[in-house]
Amino acid sequence: MQTVKIGLIGCGTVTIKVHIPALMNDPSGAISNYNFLIKAICGLNNDNLNYIKSILPWVEVFNDYEDLLKNADCDAVLIATGEQLHPLISRDALNYGKFVLCEKPFGRNTEEIRKYFSNERCNSENKLQIAFNKRFYPVYTIYETLIKNGKFGKPICGNFQFLTQQGMKKGWDGILSNMIHFCDLIISIFGDISDLYCVSNENQKGINITASMKSTEGSIISFFFSSSALWNAPWHEQWLLLDNDRNRIFAHNCNELMFSGNDNFSEYYDDSNSIFWLPDSHGYRTQLKSFYELVCGLREKPKVGIKDALSAHELFDRIRVICEKNI
Repeated sequence: MQTVKIGLIGCGTVTIKVHIPALMNDPSGAISNYNFLIKAICGLNNDNLNYIKSILPWVEVFNDYEDLLKNADCDAVLIATGEQLHPLISRDALNYGKFVLCEKPFGRNTEEIRKYFSNERCNSENKLQIAFNKRFYPVYTIYETLIKNGKFGKPICGNFQFLTQQGMKKGWDGILSNMIHFCDLIISIFGDISDLYCVSNENQKGINITASMKSTEGSIISFFFSSSALWNAPWHEQWLLLDNDRNRIFAHNCNELMFSGNDNFSEYYDDSNSIFWLPDSHGYRTQLKSFYELVCGLREKPKVGIKDALSAHELFDRIRVICEKNI
């Protein structure tokens, strides 16, 4: 089994609490289940870098990502900096011949992404995978399997809800990181959106958005997003899909699954999708498996690539523009 040597660009909380455990499976082990070997780390927070060095003593430490790209012995990089740097660092890493797994959001807006990735180049960026984790959730992989096996038809109607608390960033910049997941999710299920109507209101707690959409294929979608939840729960998430037979329902409600009321999902669920101490990794390890296959040549294209990122960001930008005009 091939060992993939990887460098981490960004040394913040997500890198320490999520990426390193997901890559290593167990921090006491040098190589993960998917044979990733962390060779280098880059960041600006010296306390975090020293901590990472204490648990991964063999890694090279850099303060400049270009130095890592030039000098570290890496086949691939995982980028987890601020989103304003994602397109730039991804482009530079690709130019150095690296495979790239970049955290979402892929940028602050579509214009920023297109500055580094034009339409003409999108088809050639097959070394770049974007970390839209909902595509790798157990619930999404179950949904894909049901579609593939003919147990669920093409959805003609969908309802999505997500309630969370506003992070440190205020306004639309603060909800981008969470809401972009649902922009990607909706497009991945229903395709391009032709008609869009949405309204929003903002208060000191956060933003509330209600959106109604119609896909180019005629499906109807409703979406409610709130970052002003008052309780201490991290989020409330719900999907409800109706298929083209109009008699089958696929529901996902806060990690509870239902299909036509009483079907057994156990045959579709892969319990390897977990970080070593968490019952649900929210797709991180499944995502790493997909990225490993990309680096090793076992898949030709990333499961979620630059075109997907652009489509998700275009939908987010459309919703934002309409809502801000209606204020």
